[in-house]
Parts: sequence; C-alpha cells; structure tokens
Amino acid sequence: MAAQAVDSFGCSLNKLGSDLTIATGNLSFHRKSSNETALGRISLDASDRGFLIGLSRTSGHQRRIFNGPRATNYVLDENSVYVRNFDEDYRADVDGSFFSNGDIAGGS
Repeated sequence: MAAQAVDSFGCSLNKLGSDLTIATGNLSFHRKSSNETALGRISLDASDRGFLIGLSRTSGHQRRIFNGPRATNYVLDENSVYVRNFDEDYRADVDGSFFSNGDIAGGS
C-alpha cells in the first residue's frame, strides 16, 4: 500500500480543498481549507523548522493532541491563536472548521 501524500504540516493532501502558500525569507503564510470537517490524523516528525503560529478563523476547530500515551483535547474559538515548536514530534486528530498558519523558520 502506497504512503498517503501529505502537506508540509502532515495534513492529507486528498482532504485539502485549498492549500495556498506565500513565502518570503524565513516566513511563510499558509491558508488551508477543506470541504470535509473530519480531517483525521496529522503526523509530523520533529525538525528544526522553527515555530508554527496558527489562527482559527471560525469557532469549532478541534484537536486531540497526542503526547506519548496521553492525549489532550483542544477546542478553538473564532480568532484563537496557538503556537507550537516544530522541534517536537506532533500527532493530532483534527476536526471542525479549518485555519490559517504562519510558519516562522528557525536558524539561517
């Protein structure tokens, strides 16, 4: 069975309806959307990419983030902002309305 194609954040490409990127220097802005509300599992290995700043444009975006044997549920309201460091492995089940991301690269 072939591996599923994913974007730079670990999202399945076949579930993205829109995947736009503007990049300049060490900053990239990503606008992503989907016609599906259940996007499933996002998996991304740790890297030295820097940080992700996410903006939930509407309420109802949910993530169940896995950290080893534990999982934590998050429900984001409209205009919620979250930050995560790419230097940690990331596993999450994603559901609900989608979001915009800013990717701030690390190092030079």
